[in-house]
Amino acid sequence: MARSPQDPTSDQGEGTPYEKTVSPHVSALSGGETAADHVELPRVSPMAISALILSCVSVFGFVYVPLGIFGLIGLIGGFKARKRIRLEPLEIGDGYAMAAIFVGAAMVLITGLYGVLWTSFYILPILR
Repeated sequence: MARSPQDPTSDQGEGTPYEKTVSPHVSALSGGETAADHVELPRVSPMAISALILSCVSVFGFVYVPLGIFGLIGLIGGFKARKRIRLEPLEIGDGYAMAAIFVGAAMVLITGLYGVLWTSFYILPILR
């Protein structure tokens, strides 16, 4: 079976229309710029990550009570991160922000309850 000059599997390298078509990947590897070089990928919001870290640090408020304030900071940071994620199309991380809100809110409630109970059991009897 004879191969035609238009056949891409032809042994004739000269004159075929397929030799001028270059894949964008080959072009990128050879130093040429393609449209894929200018695509911005979404990134995880640093504010959401830091809010989650602060909320998680507040869990150590059981050991050292002043660390419980980080729960409030993480709670506020989680709300701010969610707002920023909604406004910025290239930021993701809504799950991190929600986790920061839940952990922060739980720790604010628990630390506040612990403070009230501690005050009522240890401080109020002394004042009487």
